[in-house]
Amino acid sequence: LSSLEAVQDALGIGFYSFDIENNTALWTKAMYEILDFDAKRHTPSVEALLACVAEDERAALSDDFQAVLERGVPFHRTVRLAGAAGVQITCTCLGRARTEDDGRIPHVYGSLRVVSGNEVDPALNLAQSETGS
Repeated sequence: LSSLEAVQDALGIGFYSFDIENNTALWTKAMYEILDFDAKRHTPSVEALLACVAEDERAALSDDFQAVLERGVPFHRTVRLAGAAGVQITCTCLGRARTEDDGRIPHVYGSLRVVSGNEVDPALNLAQSETGS
């Protein structure tokens, strides 16, 4: 698991999972870090993620989440975010649904990847995580 976290950190990718049937959400450590949220003070949710999205892009991403939740339509969208400290970054957000044979969608999952802003060169991050520096 620590190797997976090192790769997520190095590449600037966070993952999320929403269990619709049990109304629970999980974010990886990297997801919290990308959004500059404190895992002890912030509860993971679609609403918390959307609140970070630039106002002029929020409705489109919200529509994407509705489509994946209701119809299982996957999405891939680039959005501008402002984390808790107000740092502006650009990320790609992906969403997918797990659909049961009867058509129910019990689970939505995806990722958030930093493409510009406060990220460090992924190759440098990976080299640092491998050497421990």
